[in-house]
Amino acid sequence: MKFLEPPFVDDDCRVVLIDPDAAVLEQFGTRLDAAGRLVAADLADSVPAIERLQQLSVEPRDDLVAWRDRVRQSVAYRPPEWERLEVDHDAPLHPVQVARAVTICWTRPTNRCSSPTEENSGSGRKRSSVRLVV
Repeated sequence: MKFLEPPFVDDDCRVVLIDPDAAVLEQFGTRLDAAGRLVAADLADSVPAIERLQQLSVEPRDDLVAWRDRVRQSVAYRPPEWERLEVDHDAPLHPVQVARAVTICWTRPTNRCSSPTEENSGSGRKRSSVRLVV
C-alpha cells in the first residue's frame, strides 16, 4: 500500500502531517504539498499532538455528522469471513485470523493457547501452528 494514495485514500483527502522525525516530514510533506494535499506539517511527538488537537475540537461540527457516521460504520464493519478462525490447510493465514486468535487468547482468562508446533503440510513444507484450547 502506498502512503495515502488511491484507492486506499481518496484523492480529495487533505492531510495534517505530525511526526517527531524531520526526515519523515521532509519525505512525505514535500510529496503531499506537491500534490496539493498538505494542510499543515509540524515536528512534534504524534500522540501528545493528537491529544491536543482532540482537546481543541471538543465541540462537534454539525456539518461533519454524516461523515463521522460513515467513518464509525466503516471502522466497525467486519466482513462475515473474518468470523471464522478455520483456514484451508493449503492457504496462508490471513492477518485478521491471526489477530483474532491472539485476541481471544489474551482477553479470556479461561482460554489457553498451546505453544507453537511445526507440522508437515503434506507438500513438503513445514508450517507453524498454534492451537487454541477453549
